[in-house]
Amino acid sequence: MAKIMLTGRLTELIGTRRWGQQARYMLQVSLEREPTAKVPVGERYYCNSFYIGADEALRFQPGRPVRIILEQD
Repeated sequence: MAKIMLTGRLTELIGTRRWGQQARYMLQVSLEREPTAKVPVGERYYCNSFYIGADEALRFQPGRPVRIILEQD
């Protein structure tokens, strides 16, 4: 199984609205990939956005650390 863990901080939590759907929120996250000798420093940092529902958004606070794990079977 392939696995990558990214760590970083939640920089913004932005509320969005769409007609006919529940409220959605965008998480803006700055991430750092696990340091290894194989990955150059310039390729370790990322910025990404994730869309989540209102219930999940209540648990997140800007400025707090986050960890995202990507796995492939």
